[in-house]
Amino acid sequence: MNKTTRSALCIVHSTFCILLAAQPAAAQQVESYIDAPKGAYIDTGFKPDSNTRVVMDVDVQGGGEYWFGMWNVDYNNGAFAVGNDVNNVYTGYGNQGGGNGQRVSNGRHTLDYSNGVFRVDGNVHTTRTGTFGPLNYNLYLFAQNRKGTATPRGDQGTIRCYSCKIYDDGTLVRDFVPTDAPDVGFRDTVSGQFFGNSGSGTMLFNGSARKKGTWYTSSWDGGFTAATNNIILGKTPSPASGLNSEGSGSYRVLTDGYAVAGDKTQATSLDSNASLTYTLGEVATINEVRIYSTWPDTGRDTLSVTSVQIENPAGETVTLSDGEVSFSGNNYCACATLKMDDDSPLCTNACKVVFNFGAQEAGHVGYAELEVVVDHPVVVSMSGVIEIPAGENVTTNLTPAD
Repeated sequence: MNKTTRSALCIVHSTFCILLAAQPAAAQQVESYIDAPKGAYIDTGFKPDSNTRVVMDVDVQGGGEYWFGMWNVDYNNGAFAVGNDVNNVYTGYGNQGGGNGQRVSNGRHTLDYSNGVFRVDGNVHTTRTGTFGPLNYNLYLFAQNRKGTATPRGDQGTIRCYSCKIYDDGTLVRDFVPTDAPDVGFRDTVSGQFFGNSGSGTMLFNGSARKKGTWYTSSWDGGFTAATNNIILGKTPSPASGLNSEGSGSYRVLTDGYAVAGDKTQATSLDSNASLTYTLGEVATINEVRIYSTWPDTGRDTLSVTSVQIENPAGETVTLSDGEVSFSGNNYCACATLKMDDDSPLCTNACKVVFNFGAQEAGHVGYAELEVVVDHPVVVSMSGVIEIPAGENVTTNLTPAD
């Protein structure tokens, strides 16, 4: 190695050290958890046997808590269950069960139930014996599945859980980590499947419920301006139900980018409990949903929507709206906009949008336009009606659909 080469290496080495020294400290990761109130539970979809192992990371809050369990008949007849009783720990294992030993103290603990041996933070607490095959009912978290009925303890409060793993004869079959997408619950990293609350009450993720959109209502009798970045522009719903023959008699009018106040020929009349599903053609981030109604006179102009939902690529359904909306605007022109209070996106990872309409005024109501506003320009081709290049705004000078 010559002198020039050595000098170059030294320079590079020195620069590298300086760059390392300039790196910012890694951000502290927030450890996530689920708070499950009494009545909330997770159906794991798994039937335990004597070779089942469950490892749960919980923060014991006090009082009675059923951490996980199921019965075929009773706590000592086809059972697999663990929970804090009033004064001790309750365990069920095959045809053995009951209270045995001091209750788990308040605070955070790792609970491990394997082959009848219950350990707390690695220390053996209770031992059951026996061998049995798969039991009849699915194992529940935060409640006992008693012959198909979810049962919490009478004095059960909120259970805080950081994780839960289930093993079948040594093989990891469920690896539950807390999530709030598509809702509050657990994501199983083994299958990728979401497991949400199958019971009552509201589960919290890191102390908060999943936020939903708020309905804002207004009148549009002063004129209609089509939304920029409407991803369902030109699309036809499928499946779809509730089309009434009065008005335009066509679903196409709902997404043609065109609306005229009081003109029912440019409105689609929908019956009570109509439901329309739009496939987006991509995985999208949705910022707003807008719904416009109109009719030439009073009686069929009151907008009424029960919910707006999305479906993600995993086939999971998420409700975006916090309750239903019903509104009658000025001069028979009503608009309802669904968005977040802080203008953050309504959702990400959406591939379908579902509009669910409730009971409609006089049996059916005229709807002028439906819009799903996403976070990027949309290229739209509307079968010979109009083609809009990306980045250009869509306004009311569009040609209406036939």
